[in-house]
Amino acid sequence: MARSFKIQRDTAETKISLSINLDGSGKSTISTGLGFLDHMLTLFARHSLIDLEVHCDGDTHVDGHHTAEDIGICLGQAIEASLGDKKGIYRYGHMTLPMDETLAQVAQLYEKIIVPGVHRASSIKAAEAAKVIENTQRDLNIALMNELAIIFDRLGLDTSEVLEAAGTKWNFLKFKPGLVGGHCIGVDPY
Repeated sequence: MARSFKIQRDTAETKISLSINLDGSGKSTISTGLGFLDHMLTLFARHSLIDLEVHCDGDTHVDGHHTAEDIGICLGQAIEASLGDKKGIYRYGHMTLPMDETLAQVAQLYEKIIVPGVHRASSIKAAEAAKVIENTQRDLNIALMNELAIIFDRLGLDTSEVLEAAGTKWNFLKFKPGLVGGHCIGVDPY
């Protein structure tokens, strides 16, 4: 079964024809009216070994938004249709590719925002290991404060007052009761 698809999309802003062959050799014919988008789609086809043809007449005299958006919609629909029932696909790939220039730009931005500064680890493994320690330390300390808050409550003590008094010691780590589980999605331990 050929894993290919053709799609046409006509809107008030764009007229697109797109064809894709997932089992191709990386050939492409791209004409979007946006040089950078042409370049990126050409590289996408070449490095994924997907054959891709895209032609778009868009309102680039306004800006490139509609062209880029509508081509993205068509490409997503074409890939989904080409995959069919998705038999034989068991997992997805993942890759992190830090580029020196990108890392430098991100570090410069963070250094403007983060007062203590930015530490550049020697490798992604060292950075991830540091993150494991950071998350574990934070979660264990917050979990401990949660348990102590329960004990203080049973003793009739105000947890905030106890923590304020403890905070007068120079090396006290100021953790408070709260959610644990990570900096993005907290988990109520109860």
